[in-house]
Amino acid sequence: MANPKKIVLAYSGGLDTSIILKWLQEVYRCDVVAFIADIGQGEELEPARQKAIATGACETVVKDLREEFVRDFVFPALRANAIYEGSYLLGTSIARPLIAKGQIEAMRETGGDSVSHGATGKGNDQVRFELTYMALEPGVTIIVPWRDPKWDLTSRTAMMAFAEKHGIPVIGHKHPDTPRFIEEIKDLKGDLGIVAAFGPELPGPLRNTAGAGCIGIHPSLLPKYRGPSPIARAILEGEKKTGVTVFRITDQPCAGPVLVQRETMILPHEISLEVLQRLARIACDAIDAALKKLTEDPHFAGAAQDESQATWAPELSGTDVLLRFDDASA
Repeated sequence: MANPKKIVLAYSGGLDTSIILKWLQEVYRCDVVAFIADIGQGEELEPARQKAIATGACETVVKDLREEFVRDFVFPALRANAIYEGSYLLGTSIARPLIAKGQIEAMRETGGDSVSHGATGKGNDQVRFELTYMALEPGVTIIVPWRDPKWDLTSRTAMMAFAEKHGIPVIGHKHPDTPRFIEEIKDLKGDLGIVAAFGPELPGPLRNTAGAGCIGIHPSLLPKYRGPSPIARAILEGEKKTGVTVFRITDQPCAGPVLVQRETMILPHEISLEVLQRLARIACDAIDAALKKLTEDPHFAGAAQDESQATWAPELSGTDVLLRFDDASA
């Protein structure tokens, strides 16, 4: 592969593509054009463009692809009832070929000689990007950092260190109780904080950064199955139902007052992933209901959990997933 002189990068403004932009400059010693596809991000576009310039892009190209996306991708997908594995509605995945098409056009317009993307070497997005590149511009040079032998930023910790070294602004720290992270969140001046992943309880200063406090979403019917593995534990225990709980975050994990709960059945022979996919859809309705209640009354307290019914769902161990051939019910 000849050394590239100008690479056009599919850029979103997130952690991966911001770091890739600077990494391409350092490793290949060439100009990098940040291509930003507008498929409906709205107010996120201009901050992304400004971040690309601040990170070192020689040029930014923003293309409005919204009408083409809806006309040529969204509507045909709806007509075809294109639902992945029968449950997952396609969104960002169907946009990848269109983004790649716009990227090739931007390469031609800016005099670029190579294209790059931030998809990893494990998923399907790399295929969507690269087949489109090759179909529209056969022989084009494709640079994929995650598959590049020179790429050594193989962990989030390494990427965060690279970002800090080069002054690339990112929100996200290993320790959310650091003063720097808390100040960054405060600067956002949010009305409400929403935590959508299990982890250690939020420190007090972080819980108080939003005007109406913080709420959490947990995939169980609290107070049952607090902890990191609620779905798997519910299945292992033979539960017939589970659900989603939206609750106020306190200093105890998953123990705050319940704002909204939504139930669903655990069907025979279902695995954790299948239940999780259904809970993800139910969670959208639960969050919407909670936000409506909090909009009507920002101080809505919710209902206290019954501590006598509380159970813990620790991470699975090796013995938890052993098959018992002597157990007819296994």
